[in-house]
Amino acid sequence: MKSSVMIVPPGGGHKLWFLGQMAIHLARGDQTDDMYTVGCGETPAGQGPPPHVHSREDEAFYVLSGEFEFRAGNGTVTCGPDSFVTIRPGTAHTFRCIGSNPGHLIVFCAPAGFDRFQSEAGDPYVNGQPMPQFDLAAAIARLMSVAPKYGIDLNPPAEAFTVAPQMRVSGPTDGPAFAVGGDRYRILATGDDTGGRFAALEIAVWPGGGSPLHRHAFVSEGFYVLDGDVEFMFGTNRIQLSAGAFYHVPAGRVQRYRNVGQTVARLLAFAVPAGIERFIADVGTPMALADAVPPAPTAGELERLVARAPLCGLEISPAP
Repeated sequence: MKSSVMIVPPGGGHKLWFLGQMAIHLARGDQTDDMYTVGCGETPAGQGPPPHVHSREDEAFYVLSGEFEFRAGNGTVTCGPDSFVTIRPGTAHTFRCIGSNPGHLIVFCAPAGFDRFQSEAGDPYVNGQPMPQFDLAAAIARLMSVAPKYGIDLNPPAEAFTVAPQMRVSGPTDGPAFAVGGDRYRILATGDDTGGRFAALEIAVWPGGGSPLHRHAFVSEGFYVLDGDVEFMFGTNRIQLSAGAFYHVPAGRVQRYRNVGQTVARLLAFAVPAGIERFIADVGTPMALADAVPPAPTAGELERLVARAPLCGLEISPAP
């Protein structure tokens, strides 16, 4: 199977009921060649999933709003908006929304599979219809019966929370960050953090800025628009997306993005597999997140970008 470009407008996605709450799949495995899945949803104050262990997929969380406490192995960390947490397979973990207000998360898994688990263990969403009557005991029983099929242990031993976790946490001001082509790339997770499965970046694009026309030979990408108005181009097609939209582009497609708004746009980007983050660090100029505007690209930076792009299967300015 070869996936195609997929566009999810704000408020779109595949909706379902899971553990008494609406879950939204922005990208499912059958849309990404099973390379990854992305979802989002609201977590009520004081709530979260039961302790569990994934044996197959890396899992990552980006906090859109609210405050969350993540517990993984013997570590506990509190994260607010714009924080990113990556947890490796085999690490027992859970989280809960703390404070008095609900929180919202983007949840990323690579490879896909967790989306199918949620679909099988949850209930279908019917447009215009309320959530079916929720029976917590019945929902937990269904989770427990379905979870082993997807390599998920919902009853990890207490000892699993006494060992050091395989986890990376990037706070809202953590880097490293690099200026490339006039944009700022903040690296949230690298291949070293994810076994090479994916890299995650937060990209800040100033008005009129964006990427050059390019094509990845091996890397598929997913972009969630955090702020602003961004025009995505794939082939000869153009579409403008705003905050809350998601865009998947598979390897081999000519693409670019551009900020067409009047304010700084931000993108949460996932690259599958990892590697592009090393290219960013290699060709970019280190910068502090407090810097108002990235420095303009120098001739030397542009020369490095074009010269080193082929080393990671990247072609700059190809014909559509």
